[in-house]
Amino acid sequence: MSDISLEKLEVIVRGAGDIALQYFGKITDADRSIKDDGSLLTVADLAVNTYVLDALRKEFPEYPILSEEVKGMPEGNSMWIVDPIDGTKNFSSGNPYFAISIGLIVDGVPEVGVVYSPAENKLYSGKRGGGAFLNGEKILVSSCESMKGAHILLDTGASEQTLRMHGAIREGCTEAGAVVESKMAASLEICAVASGESDAMAHRGLKAWDIAGGMVIALEAGARITDLVGAEKDMFKGGIVVSTPHIHEPIVEITGKVFATELARG
Repeated sequence: MSDISLEKLEVIVRGAGDIALQYFGKITDADRSIKDDGSLLTVADLAVNTYVLDALRKEFPEYPILSEEVKGMPEGNSMWIVDPIDGTKNFSSGNPYFAISIGLIVDGVPEVGVVYSPAENKLYSGKRGGGAFLNGEKILVSSCESMKGAHILLDTGASEQTLRMHGAIREGCTEAGAVVESKMAASLEICAVASGESDAMAHRGLKAWDIAGGMVIALEAGARITDLVGAEKDMFKGGIVVSTPHIHEPIVEITGKVFATELARG
């Protein structure tokens, strides 16, 4: 178990949430820009990013930082991974479904994570070997045992490939009897599975900052996490499936077929 203080990390992420709320509901066109990769950026992303990085460097200087809003990849496989605002499109449009996500990996293994939804005052936290929590109360995944009636989170996606793959995954899950919903903030979707609010989430390809904070929380809550074909999840590439254990294989059967079909397209 890491010796990182979860309490200090929770203070940092709550402070970041306070900054985000100062901007929430007030974003104008002048506050928005489009990054080189086509994703949305707001002045709030940058303000939160500055606060979080400064706080992490002060409290935990032993680890380098990878952030969505800073170019460059730290050397080695131990680092903080930060998404200042996950769900920027939601945030920018006044939708409260957004979060600040901070995760620590050590030797490539998720060790500590916090995901904070300031608009909903939901603080998820977890430490490897130490359990998972929502606002200080221990959480566990749901007891869902069947795809029939299962609640699955699956974003619509932006790229043509994601739209195509997620459409096929949605169709497969729906045919199996599941209810599929899009919310567009991966860190919170992972935590929704961890808390039992949802039974699974999937995505054909997310960045490390989208998942690093939530992964250890979900694992400590009893979730299974793999890539789309059921192999070990690589933090830095590939798709992801997070679910309560009983329905993981049925979901991976669907996502694996979609992945194979996509590969066959060339």
